[in-house]
Amino acid sequence: MGTDRSDEDARDVRRCLAGDVDAFGELVKRHHRMIWLYCWRQVRDAGAADEAAAAIFVRAYGQLARLHEPDRFWPWLCCIAVTELPSRARRQPAAWYSRWRDRALRVWKRVRYPTTP
Repeated sequence: MGTDRSDEDARDVRRCLAGDVDAFGELVKRHHRMIWLYCWRQVRDAGAADEAAAAIFVRAYGQLARLHEPDRFWPWLCCIAVTELPSRARRQPAAWYSRWRDRALRVWKRVRYPTTP
């Protein structure tokens, strides 16, 4: 991320903290794709990635006043994403476990019984 984007983030964070709710929408538009892709890479399920990305932005909005350096919004948001996914997995263990178990079994079968050309 370049300086321009950091400057835009800082401007929008300050606007949001001043009471402009639309400013947070700009932050979401700017970063949603990368957060969603991170979530999808972790869970490999579009619906779960949608829910996780939404939860990350809700949490960020609620904790925005704690952000001391507005130009560091992106790294701060990434930290929230990294901590939110495991906490979601702990709150919803059955669904997450079955997705990870199925994925692990597919990988294990490919490793154990590779297809021959």
